[in-house]
Amino acid sequence: MSYLLHAYALDDAILAVIGSGDRQVLARVTRKAEQEHEIFVGEDAAAEHDDAPSNADVMRHLIMGEPCDARFGFAYGYGFSVVCETFVEWLDEDDLWLSATQLVEQVDPLLAAAGIPAEVFTMQRLVFGGPPVPLPPVEDFPAIGHLTPPQVVAAQAALAAFDLESIDDLDVRGSLGQVRAWLATCAQQQQTLVCITY
Repeated sequence: MSYLLHAYALDDAILAVIGSGDRQVLARVTRKAEQEHEIFVGEDAAAEHDDAPSNADVMRHLIMGEPCDARFGFAYGYGFSVVCETFVEWLDEDDLWLSATQLVEQVDPLLAAAGIPAEVFTMQRLVFGGPPVPLPPVEDFPAIGHLTPPQVVAAQAALAAFDLESIDDLDVRGSLGQVRAWLATCAQQQQTLVCITY
């Protein structure tokens, strides 16, 4: 089970830094990656593989558009999370009482029962659907999912008609309400909603 989920509202300009070749951005995200984060690949992997990418390597690969080391896809997931953290704070999660896995297991059946089509919105897509930028495959965590601005609008409209008061479980009710608030924030600003689970 996953334990920590953060949601971000990202403008196109933020997503565009991936592969941009912007050296000022590179310096900024690398500083954050090195000062505030442990080794992305983990100490054991770094000790086992002399050529394992450092945090600085990962950030350079991402920002400068250099080839990524697919052996360590998860490291680039963490690198992308640093990009998010560098430019925006994560969205409010005070009412998020469920883990990412619980959101999928407990919320998606309710949405399906309410007649919300899976192609319009599922927690599975939001939490585990993949990143909004090209990254090497991540086998485990961090898990990344996203909704584009048009998908956000469609999901918001679908959930607006969902009666939260019909949910007896207060944790489920609060968590779905929190997700609905994220959608409203992103819809208002025409932003991409990104979720990263650690």
